[in-house]
Amino acid sequence: MRWWFVTGLGLLPWITFSCGGRSSNNRTGIYVDGRVPSTTQVYRNNLIIGGEVGLKVMFGSAPTWVNNLIFGSTVLVDGTADPTGQNGNLSAAPQLANADGGDYRLTAASPAIDAGTHAFGALPQYDQQGGARVVDGNGDHVATVDIGAYEYAAPIVCTP
Repeated sequence: MRWWFVTGLGLLPWITFSCGGRSSNNRTGIYVDGRVPSTTQVYRNNLIIGGEVGLKVMFGSAPTWVNNLIFGSTVLVDGTADPTGQNGNLSAAPQLANADGGDYRLTAASPAIDAGTHAFGALPQYDQQGGARVVDGNGDHVATVDIGAYEYAAPIVCTP
């Protein structure tokens, strides 16, 4: 299996990783060298799908890991405690438009909608498609960043 990433800014925020890929023979979504201080390895708002290992930590401590979604890997986490269920980290089917076909946009049923974090610095203005990066995707009237490279925008329904 192969992995590729779709976009990023700074220390790996807002990236979508998937297997089946196009650019490398790496079978691990995110590989972390634990000898590097965790304060300089911040992973937030990432969506990691499939492959053999979602997050692998070697040689020491785990990175700063917040508001990420890992799903469908043979082993979700190796070399450190599983962070899912803590600090906004999830492990649930991401409900993507068509991941097998390369379409990683979130659908209305995705648990990644409005599940990201605004912490750790400035947010980019636009997502991978050029849409607004932070919108109210779940209809609660609070604009919150989504997990992954694409921000979900609910369809606008006009009634006469």
